[in-house]
Amino acid sequence: MKKIFSPLLLIALTILIILLTSCGKTVTNAQASSAKNVTATTAPTVISTPTPTLTPIPTPVPTPTPLPLNRPGAKVKVPILYYHRVNDVIEGLEDLHVKPAEFERQMQYLKDNGYTTITFDDIDNTEYIQKPVIITFDDGYEDNYTYAYPILKKFGFKATVFLVANFVGNPSILNKDEIKEMSDLVNFQSHTLSHPDLRALKPEEAEREISESKTKLEAITGKSINVFAYPVGYYNNSVLVQVKKYYKFAVLNGGGMFTTGDSLYEMKRLYIPRYLDIQGFEKKTKTLE
Repeated sequence: MKKIFSPLLLIALTILIILLTSCGKTVTNAQASSAKNVTATTAPTVISTPTPTLTPIPTPVPTPTPLPLNRPGAKVKVPILYYHRVNDVIEGLEDLHVKPAEFERQMQYLKDNGYTTITFDDIDNTEYIQKPVIITFDDGYEDNYTYAYPILKKFGFKATVFLVANFVGNPSILNKDEIKEMSDLVNFQSHTLSHPDLRALKPEEAEREISESKTKLEAITGKSINVFAYPVGYYNNSVLVQVKKYYKFAVLNGGGMFTTGDSLYEMKRLYIPRYLDIQGFEKKTKTLE
């Protein structure tokens, strides 16, 4: 009995050892696999950050200082053209009515000959302006809107209209809507309240005409009024003192060519009458050449 059992026992032990060995390998492999999975799961993900592209900042180019067209400090001749009406139809003094076709021909001459229209505020900068010229109209007649303004607009020309403050809106005189529309090219300034001879008034009356016209026109235009036109060109020392209190510039009814350095309260103008042909117009402005 002992001999039979012993080989069987040996075989059983051998099988048990083999089974135990296999289970050990399976557990080891499972642990290894689990370890790999843990490692793979917990490993941090590296996200690459793109390198920012720097945009170069352009170097600012300095604005060149304009060179004077005239010798610095030199006196510059500035024709101040003086009109009243632009109309074929005569109402009152014929000489005051320049024909629209003639006015357009005169503006064409200015353009063709390189003139630059300016306002009175540009007077201090004339050494940098090519052939400056100022176009002015007295009294503010409605034909300044009907006939002159479209021609000025055609050439892109600036102009100055001297208004009699109490006359605005009267028949044949500019109204507030027309003044507003013209303001893109036209600068409006003072020609008193009622167009009197200031020399004949008491000082306080003259001052009222001078000061209140400024206030009233600033309310109408919404802009500063700093230029004055003497009615009929008449003034005296008392009037001059009053004008200097309220304005930066004042113009006469004629006198010829204005030159920088002349009095800014006695600025000469070039009167343009009805029958002045283009040759006569050229002679009036020729001193600029």
